Amino acid sequence: MRGSRPASLHPSGIVAFLFSDVEGSTELWEDDPAGMGRALAEHDDIVRTVVAEQGGYTFSTAGDSFAVAFHTASDAVLAAIAIQRALAARPAEGPRIRVRIGVHVGEAVERGGDYFGPTLNRASRIADAGHGGQILLSDAARAAAPSISTRDLGDHRLKGVQGPVRVHQVLVDGLDTEFPRLRALDAPRVELPGPISRLVGRSAERAAIAEALEADRLVTLCGPGGAGKTTLAVVAAHDRAERAECSAVFVDLREVDDGVDAKRTVARTIGLDGPDAGGELRDVLVVLDNCEHLVASLAPLVSGLLDALAGLRLLATSREPLELPGERVIGVPVLPIEDAVALFVDRAAPGREEEAETIEVLCERLDRLPLAIELAAARTRSLSVREVDRLLEDRFHALDGTGRRRRHGGRTLEETVSWSYELLEPDEQDALCRLSTLHGEFDLELAAAVLGTDSLDALDVVDSLVARSLVEHRAAVDRGRSHYRLLETIRAFAAQRLAASGREVEAKQRWADAVAAYVYGDRMGIASARSVLRRADVAAAERFLAGLPGESDAGPVLRVIRGNHALFDGRSDEGRQILVPLLDEAMPTRVRILALTSLSWLVGLDGDFPTGHAYVDEAIALDPRSSEALWASVSLAIAFGGLDEAQARRDLRVLEAACDVPGTESLAHAVRAALAAWHDDAEEVILHATRARGANPAGLFHPSVTGLLLLGFARSDHPERVLARLEEPGALDPSLGYQSWGDGHSFRIEANMAASVAVGAAGAEERARRHLSDALALADERSAFPRRDETAIAVGCATALLRSGHVSDARALCASIDVPGPGVGPGMTHLLADIDGVSDADRPT
Repeated sequence: MRGSRPASLHPSGIVAFLFSDVEGSTELWEDDPAGMGRALAEHDDIVRTVVAEQGGYTFSTAGDSFAVAFHTASDAVLAAIAIQRALAARPAEGPRIRVRIGVHVGEAVERGGDYFGPTLNRASRIADAGHGGQILLSDAARAAAPSISTRDLGDHRLKGVQGPVRVHQVLVDGLDTEFPRLRALDAPRVELPGPISRLVGRSAERAAIAEALEADRLVTLCGPGGAGKTTLAVVAAHDRAERAECSAVFVDLREVDDGVDAKRTVARTIGLDGPDAGGELRDVLVVLDNCEHLVASLAPLVSGLLDALAGLRLLATSREPLELPGERVIGVPVLPIEDAVALFVDRAAPGREEEAETIEVLCERLDRLPLAIELAAARTRSLSVREVDRLLEDRFHALDGTGRRRRHGGRTLEETVSWSYELLEPDEQDALCRLSTLHGEFDLELAAAVLGTDSLDALDVVDSLVARSLVEHRAAVDRGRSHYRLLETIRAFAAQRLAASGREVEAKQRWADAVAAYVYGDRMGIASARSVLRRADVAAAERFLAGLPGESDAGPVLRVIRGNHALFDGRSDEGRQILVPLLDEAMPTRVRILALTSLSWLVGLDGDFPTGHAYVDEAIALDPRSSEALWASVSLAIAFGGLDEAQARRDLRVLEAACDVPGTESLAHAVRAALAAWHDDAEEVILHATRARGANPAGLFHPSVTGLLLLGFARSDHPERVLARLEEPGALDPSLGYQSWGDGHSFRIEANMAASVAVGAAGAEERARRHLSDALALADERSAFPRRDETAIAVGCATALLRSGHVSDARALCASIDVPGPGVGPGMTHLLADIDGVSDADRPT
């Protein structure tokens, strides 16, 4: 039957076509001819009424099928939705009419009220692929009606259509949204969502996934929420489908509540609920997305599928492993900084790449987390990068994803983190909130103190949080101890939950006490790596305690530690302002010793050796066996033995009297090596420095020993021995110096300078230049003790200039150095004297 509307009103040019067909009409006619006649008449009335209301033109009907042209895709889709709603609302009596509908947009030739061209064939085939109650759109129709809610069903091969066709299903509230797989040709099915945006980076992960899917049948991508696991899985599945010419389907489990529902969803999506269940699954990759809330219930389903279907491979995304036999787990970490910046620039408003430095800082503050970066980049439509950075003090509000992302179902940053948090047991939630009080990395000992439990219980909860991608495990960098950290995004979320819980003050009091006890209880006290790692915690805990009534036991300890931080940073005036008034207050003996030893170095490095040693003497008088006081006396004896050898030898006798204190034998050898260096006795230096390194089984020798030993070789009759020594493991490691005085940075500068002088004396000039270059790079990076570091660099450079024949330059470089004086270590004095004493006739050629 032909339409009767005037030809001038017929859509033309680019036309939206709707094709509909009643599902199973032949069987319905056989079962109830009379009822089917009435039902079909009602169906025809519904379709014609809706088409008229939406301004469509019915140009063909055949049996129970309709072919309708519309001016716009939106009109066609709205008509399809209205038809399905009306049919679903029909009374239950009689045959149930279910209609499949397909919509496509394209150019067509209109002639005499009819249409011709491939666009009609494609629209018809899209409708044929569907099921009763289902509305399918082509890519073109989906793009032309962007406000319609849809589900991407992937690419399909349709009869009579060249190449794969991407098909989308319209989602309508109150109507069925779950259907069997499409009725496409028997060919590899690629039913994957199209990428929302271009994948940036992740080449290493893509390669790892490709390799894993060749060798294993169950691969799980694990990482924190917002790391981009879903996007990566979809791209990797497309890679696999194209490379292996296999099927690939996508199953979203985010809204699935239990194992039974999961089994039903998976079966329906991959085609295990039809009469030929599993018959076509010869080589198929199934992406199981968002598995973390179903880990326990998925185990029998996944195992059963893999056992029953030999051609099946599963690529799962989860915030924790599925813990199944044969599972290959691939981590999806946060992005490297280069890729993080590239992602921000790719997603940001044009021209933002000019703010590269600010973008890098912003990406670090966002933990290099892809979701957070994308949400922040979206803000550059109306803000500068610097303004976005300032908003991050309230990152969840700033990055709430309002607007387009939310309208299209995208999760906000807070929703993403909350999803992980809600999956935790109550004790794990409490632990995460308490760990959020910590700044930066932490070890199990500190975690246990903050959680108020023992180390084994702390290990259990931290291990669980690591498995759920809420806590990062870091390499063992602290004398073999593992470190952990919370991403700043996770920490900010957990801190908000802690504040809302009513437990914040109690938790923070425990945290402040734990930080003070953790640093205070370390063997080397505040001169340890612990003090450096906890720098932010110390400052924050002191501020917190200052806001509470009364005086906390942790308060003086934290102030001493902060004074020591000023020492590390070379801010001696600030350090004295913190520590000197503290001596007038009552405090535990060991805290007073720590304050005195810090002050000894503060004033000693400024050249006031007598006052510095007076502080040490007071500390030793309080406790002659205090490791901190003994350590301080050794440091002053090594640094200033050339100024007052008698005092250095008195310090040595104090050490010998405390010989049963662990570590003092090594420290005594360090003083003997320094005294030998002041006397330019190279072989004695080598002897005692070697013994100092070996006297402590834990390798906790004084950090100056490394430089003393190397300069001893340099000034010996056989400097070539240093080459073999430098091949030994940890030859340039300042050992305890790496765990003390900041991170041992100044001692590493000194060690590389000494290595440069020593290997230069041995004739290895190229290697000498490399060590000197390393020392310069460290000094350029930062300088905790400027006078000491500058002196070491000057001595190393002057020695290199002397070896190359630039005697006047070498002398000029060293002219401003006071000898002896603070910063001029043992061994350096003699190097400087050599430079100053070389005559023109003795210049090397």
